[in-house]
Amino acid sequence: MVMSTELNGKQGQKVLDLRGLADGFYVYSVRCGDRITTGKLIITK
Repeated sequence: MVMSTELNGKQGQKVLDLRGLADGFYVYSVRCGDRITTGKLIITK
């Protein structure tokens, strides 16, 4: 799944509904200006 969302203003929030994802290991990236933060997400049910 690839998702791109632009948030306006100095602060923003995006709520993700991850219930449809299968158990597993996921990698995400968040970009803010020139800075990119990457992390991991593990889903187990």
